[in-house]
Amino acid sequence: MSSMAYRAAPVWKEFKVGDTEPPVPGDGGKLTVSVSYMTFKVEWTKASDNESYYYDLNYTLFWRKASESVWKEVDMLNTTAYLWEAEANTEYVVYVRVKDEAGNYADYETKKFKTLPSPPPVPGGGGKLTVSNITGSGFTVNWEKAEDSKTPQNELIYKVYCKRRGHTIPIFQSSDLVATLTDKTSYTITGLGGSGGISINPALDKGYDVNVKVVDADGSSAWYKSENVKLAAPTVAVTGVTLAPNTLTLKVGQTDALTATVAPATATNKAVTWTSSAPAIATVDASGTVRGVSPGTATITVKTVDGGKTATATVTVKEATVPVTGVTVDPGSLTLKVGQTGSLTATVAPATATNKAVTWTSSAPAIATVDASGTVRGVSPGMTTITVRTNDGGKTATATVTVKAGVAPAVTKVTGITLNYSSITVNGDL
Repeated sequence: MSSMAYRAAPVWKEFKVGDTEPPVPGDGGKLTVSVSYMTFKVEWTKASDNESYYYDLNYTLFWRKASESVWKEVDMLNTTAYLWEAEANTEYVVYVRVKDEAGNYADYETKKFKTLPSPPPVPGGGGKLTVSNITGSGFTVNWEKAEDSKTPQNELIYKVYCKRRGHTIPIFQSSDLVATLTDKTSYTITGLGGSGGISINPALDKGYDVNVKVVDADGSSAWYKSENVKLAAPTVAVTGVTLAPNTLTLKVGQTDALTATVAPATATNKAVTWTSSAPAIATVDASGTVRGVSPGTATITVKTVDGGKTATATVTVKEATVPVTGVTVDPGSLTLKVGQTGSLTATVAPATATNKAVTWTSSAPAIATVDASGTVRGVSPGMTTITVRTNDGGKTATATVTVKAGVAPAVTKVTGITLNYSSITVNGDL
């Protein structure tokens, strides 16, 4: 007995007098029958009529076993009928009759078919599909092997279907894929996206629906669960890279940054790596920051991950300088006579300063002069200020010099000594 949808016998309206024209079955009266194990489905296209509206037309499905002569019938609410309690491996005959309000009728074609002899396969993993290796033009669909009551797993046939979401016609259908003992449970689809199929605006792309059907030796089939896939965004290859600046001068311990610009600006993968030809002279980190390590020259190279494009910059490292912070003069005051000389000593701080050079000046050279070594000479009576200035930083210190009248005593150089005694008596023990 069928469990298909049906309705009670219709209450016929009063038909129009003189209407003797029957309805016209849709699609030329063709029926579509889908067969499985102990079930079948019958579908047809709506009919039309010269007087009755399409929703006032009534359909009746007639069916029987091919081995029987008595027809069973059921009135239908729509244009699809299911028989859930058919017998396996059995031939059936069906046709559909459409009737208008006046009682005129026409029949769709008569179809004969046979139900499948065994239950359909059971998709593995609960029928779940997984997708991997997604690119801009394809992907790989994976599934777990199915099981069947009669057909060995290595003889089950799989078919892969792919269509754009929202479309009904597959744009791709695989050849039969026969599982081997090692299991054929994946298939790679290519040629989609802009390079195949239907090119579409990525912003509007709803992706692809992919599905797998498994079929056993009797022709019974089952579907895995459909999976939606969106292709990867198209990739833009790197064409080059530049460095700015392309030369860099640092002192030991100093850092500065190099900037890498990857072309084109729309490149998909702009990742780069940095290397130094002489890390003992200059190092570079992952962000392009260069540090001076020791005096010398090094080449910094940037390389794109995509395409291996390179650019270089030359880095010169110099000794680090210690700036002068101050200077003192000793003594802070000096008294000389005319013609006499004296020395001033400059002490530059810190002791580790790189440039300790200084210059000396006298505020009144007519009173006292000073040379490059800090030697002061009295010229005429009076007072003057001697200033020392560091070349690095311009730090200064002063000493006061007083010059008095009078000539400084002459200094006679001793050239020898003469003794007037030929012998000397020494008391005591020798």
